[in-house]
Amino acid sequence: MPEEELPGGHCSRVYADAHRVLKVPFRGEEMDSGWRALVRLPVGLGPQIYEIEEAAGGVLMERLRPGTSLAGFDGDAEAVFASLALGLRGASTEGMLPLSQFVTPSPLADRLLATSPEPVFLHGDLHHYNILRGQDGWRIIDPKGVFGDPAYEAAAFIRNPIETIGSEPDLLGSLRRRIDRLAELLQLHRSRIWGWSLVGVSSTDRDVDDPWARVEVALRDLEEEYSAELG
Repeated sequence: MPEEELPGGHCSRVYADAHRVLKVPFRGEEMDSGWRALVRLPVGLGPQIYEIEEAAGGVLMERLRPGTSLAGFDGDAEAVFASLALGLRGASTEGMLPLSQFVTPSPLADRLLATSPEPVFLHGDLHHYNILRGQDGWRIIDPKGVFGDPAYEAAAFIRNPIETIGSEPDLLGSLRRRIDRLAELLQLHRSRIWGWSLVGVSSTDRDVDDPWARVEVALRDLEEEYSAELG
């Protein structure tokens, strides 16, 4: 079995050898819905699965090569994201976590949940670093295993990669452009993409110099433009 430990996430340990990756969750939704979502990704959208240990939620899978993330891509990253997000929508939602149990409650989250359209399968954290290049195209890793409003899927992508977007001189304009572009590509209401993007970044205890704080402020500055469209 793979023995080289790779940098893991908040909820899993990850081991690898030259060709395989072993992901072993130890807390959170990845112990239940996360690994189930990983093995349920439509063919061609995720790594090839070799073995599953259901009791522990462990998954042995293909190691994606070269494995570079979408964060370093100098092409149309939004088009890549949209193609993958649309490809996920047909996956089964059985055993996935309802979005209402995944997001932090707030007046805006409650408003979005109360007006949600027909729910779909969601990765739940589909940003640049969870999209890696494989030998034959872009692949998805580390799904949370959620189902709900399709507009939620764009939220993590809108806010990333934080290392670059958080320092953009025209952050407001950049966020507006990305929201509107993804709304067009995904055929979704831009107000809902804006709303979920703000829900996911809202916090009361960040330093003002934190790039996440800059993103939150910019999204709040767009409230007058987008909020009225929510109805």
